[in-house]
Parts: sequence; C-alpha cells; structure tokens
Amino acid sequence: MLPTTHVPTIDDLKITLIKTVNTIGRDITGCSLLPDGRMIFSCFKYGQIHVVKPDGSLDFTVQLGSHTSHIYFIEDSQTLVLTSVSEYSCIKIINMNTRKMEKSITVESRIYGIAHKDGKLFCNGYSSGLCVVSLDDDSITQLVKVSLSLYSSIASWSDQLYYINEDDSVTCCDLQGTIKWKLELAAFLKNARGITVDNYGRVYVAGFDSKNVVVILPDGNKHRVLLSKKDGLTRPQALFFDRNNNQLLIWNQVNEAFLYDVSK
Repeated sequence: MLPTTHVPTIDDLKITLIKTVNTIGRDITGCSLLPDGRMIFSCFKYGQIHVVKPDGSLDFTVQLGSHTSHIYFIEDSQTLVLTSVSEYSCIKIINMNTRKMEKSITVESRIYGIAHKDGKLFCNGYSSGLCVVSLDDDSITQLVKVSLSLYSSIASWSDQLYYINEDDSVTCCDLQGTIKWKLELAAFLKNARGITVDNYGRVYVAGFDSKNVVVILPDGNKHRVLLSKKDGLTRPQALFFDRNNNQLLIWNQVNEAFLYDVSK
C-alpha cells in the first residue's frame, strides 16, 4: 500500500476498542494480523506460534523448539519470518500454508525485532546495532552502529525504518541507515518494546514498564500518550498496525490482547 500524503494531526486521533482477545500463551513478544482477520502471536517462553481466529478461538499452533521472539508476515510469499533466541540466535522462515520451516539463517548476535522490505530483513541486533540480512545470499551486515533496546521491535514504512534505543528514545532512518530524526522519550516511556507505523507514517510505541502507548508524528516533532494504565494496559509489549483496516493490535500481557479501530 502506498503512503498517504495528507497527515492528520495526532491530536484528532481517535481509537475505539473492538474486542479483547485471549492470546492462548504468556510472554508474547510479537504479534501480527493476517488479511483474513486472524491474529498471530509468538510465545517466547515456549517457542510457539499461535494463530487465533477472529472470534478468539485457536486456529493452530506451530511448535518451533526454541525461544520465539519477534515476527513479520510477508503476504506476497505467505511466509512468516521470525527471530529465535536460544543456544544460538537465528532467523526462521515459515510457510504459513504448509506450516513448515523453509529456511533458517544463523545470526551471531542476539536478535529481536524484525521487518522486511525489498527482499531484505532489518533486525534488532541488540548491542550489534541495526542489522540487515539479504535473503538472496543470507549475508548479514550492520546498517547502524547503535545499541538497541532489549526485546524491542523494528518497524518499516515507505522507505524508512524505526527502532528503539537503549535509553527508550526512538530513531527514524532511511534504508541506507541515514538518520532522519531521533526523539527522546524517557520522560514518557519506560522499557519501550513494541513499535509500529500506520498509513500516515505516525509511529506507535509501547512502554512495557510505563504501561502506556505513545503516538508520534511522522517528522518526530510531536507526540502524546494515546493509551495508559487507565485504559487497562498492564504491560504492553507487542504492537501491530493493520494498514488495510486501520486497526491497532496490542498485546497486554496476562493472556490478553486489545484490538482497536483507529480513525483520523
């Protein structure tokens, strides 16, 4: 989907809770929405992928045998890319039609959040920085030398990437690693982990310990708290924005996730 040129302000942003979903497992570090409305949750502790139907019932589970961290669904190939942290770190590619692993790429550093763009995977390499993996030859290179936040996601939109630094600040860079902007958010976010972007380039970030979600304008010049503890957030960790349906999925720990409709 092409980026929308007109950007509404974050002041007029409205969200409406559609439903609360039982996520089956605990310690969910990644989530996604499929085109048919099903939801995917990655369970770090038990190394599982749970696919949940729109009505909240379990469709199926894929057992992977190692800690499953973050996920990214590639619609064109119907594959799910996931990061795994165990005795060694790796990236696994799962065919969602056959539910079988097609490929595994060994990674030397610890690895968490992941995103896909133009045949490349961009990932949170923790102390190894923002890394890029070529799916053509499995080569891995460092794109930005920086220490990223532990367990945090990576987001992509248009020709830009978004990541969370160790100090809970958020950085936007292009696909070549050139920094566009950096926003200090330590006063609002504590232990930021989830990050996602909507059709307008607005950035949503979840604070695990601050129990909130902050939304940022595309240019990084303005932000506000969108959801907080008073909205029922306990420890939000995984975020996903469905750009086809303007919906925001938030995993809220303790076996539940919230699905919101987003307008303006």
